[in-house]
Amino acid sequence: MNVDGMQSSEGKQVELLYSRLLDILRQELKMDIVWVSELVSGQHVIRAVSGDDIVFKEIPEGIEAYDGSYCERVLAGELPSVIRNAQENPIASVLPITDRLQIGSYVGVPIMRTDGALHGMLASISRTPLSQDPPLGVLKMIAKAVGEVSERRSEQRNLAEAKRSRIQKTIAEKRLGIVLQPIVNLSTMQIIGVEALSRFTDPPARPDIWFADAMEVGLEEELELLSIECALQHLPMIPDGIYLSVNASPKVACSEALAKLFEASDSARLVLEVTEQSSVSSYNELVSAIARLRTIGVRLAVDDAGAGYASFSHILALQPEIIKLDINLTRNLDQDPVRFSLAEALASFAKRLGSHLVAEGVETQAELDALLRVDAYAVQGYLTARPGPLPLPKIEVKPNWSIVDGTPITIGETLTFEIFARNILKEVVRESSLDFAYITVLSPSEDKLLHLFVEPQGIEVLTEGLVIPWGESLCIRCRDAGLVWTPDIEDDLISGSYADGKGVRTYLSMPIRTPANHSTLGTLCAVAFEHRYLSERVLGRIEGLARQVADRVVRDGVSEFLEFV
Repeated sequence: MNVDGMQSSEGKQVELLYSRLLDILRQELKMDIVWVSELVSGQHVIRAVSGDDIVFKEIPEGIEAYDGSYCERVLAGELPSVIRNAQENPIASVLPITDRLQIGSYVGVPIMRTDGALHGMLASISRTPLSQDPPLGVLKMIAKAVGEVSERRSEQRNLAEAKRSRIQKTIAEKRLGIVLQPIVNLSTMQIIGVEALSRFTDPPARPDIWFADAMEVGLEEELELLSIECALQHLPMIPDGIYLSVNASPKVACSEALAKLFEASDSARLVLEVTEQSSVSSYNELVSAIARLRTIGVRLAVDDAGAGYASFSHILALQPEIIKLDINLTRNLDQDPVRFSLAEALASFAKRLGSHLVAEGVETQAELDALLRVDAYAVQGYLTARPGPLPLPKIEVKPNWSIVDGTPITIGETLTFEIFARNILKEVVRESSLDFAYITVLSPSEDKLLHLFVEPQGIEVLTEGLVIPWGESLCIRCRDAGLVWTPDIEDDLISGSYADGKGVRTYLSMPIRTPANHSTLGTLCAVAFEHRYLSERVLGRIEGLARQVADRVVRDGVSEFLEFV
């Protein structure tokens, strides 16, 4: 007994109550079938049926009742509400419908609205005559209850029809706007992507209500595709190197229409976000659809991770390039050890899969700092940038790079630059667990590199004050290879450096750049004589320390740097 468009929780409750009332009535009357009709524009439309609809297949739900029906004559006063034997009633026995449906008995009473107007009929028939009159008092009580529910049911139907009409008009006229929310790399605080979010000019304003309404009336696929189509129109205007992320349900992700939209776009810059809150009817179909999109460069993000149906198994099945931490896990992450632990586990899980963890809904500085400790890859939220139109905004906030495990690093901003720099290097060694660290100063005009400070001191491989050609350094080899660190210089870097033959295995070279124009002042380096692994979190910490050095050099005009440069 489904009603078109009634998929809301309230609608389902009404349906359940409706079905139960009709079942009780059919059992009480010992009739084969019971139905409810509604008076619509002078005709009786059957709205619900309970019973043997195979035997009485000519009384399906949702079609108009036949002309010459018993109900019409009962309402006209030509037939009584109870006909125990249709063949013995002089009017009923000659009606064509009696023979067509082989009616043996009939019971029907009017259903009245709460305002006293006629709503329709509660009726039942059986192929056998009734042995006695049914309890009309009980029947009328049930009819009253059915009437109240039926009236509510009609309101639900009218509401669904209004929703359908509103959404169909929006789809037909493409009355949908798009705003873009930046996704910011946590290590560099640069925008690496944008998520397209729908905005509606007609009420209700909230997009989640629009999509929920579309799901209720069976138009969710059409509305999602319109949203994606409108989002893709912004792609040519988004700066190069920044991807566009669009949202789709598993059903839409599998659709041919989506594949065609992506194939007609700059697909290598697209990310498809599939929400984890929607159940997947067929993983084989979804995986196959995503594989097709990946062949044209589209990447996959699992949205709302940690909030929905399948959690880790969902991610394992889809192998996404991006895992998006649900906003409910990000919220108050800095205050809740359980949320923090789960986010940290997801970050570690993402790395093992070769994925990036992006945290949604970041709204406070404390949450941003906590995500740095979690080792998230990127963030998005009101703190970094609200959704808006192009051009993209400048990101003004940054995490507190001095935070390590919740405790500020005390470098000593008021100390001399040498003591300050040595504290930085000691922190690099502690944070990275490498053997020693040093600061270099680059002189581009003379193509040379000065090794200014080394910690701990007394390393035979490297002495303070050593000057080597820039072209012989491991730093330039890291730069040319597009790396800031390697666990094996022999495999990853070109030979011919000053370090050849000195037993160096793991090498880190973090550029020290000016805050204003990002020109390179030198490098913050660390070395180990064994193969070591550096996590994104550690690299983020060291990058923050390099920024502190650059800030101090520019702020105080440090002669050791500026005179050499």
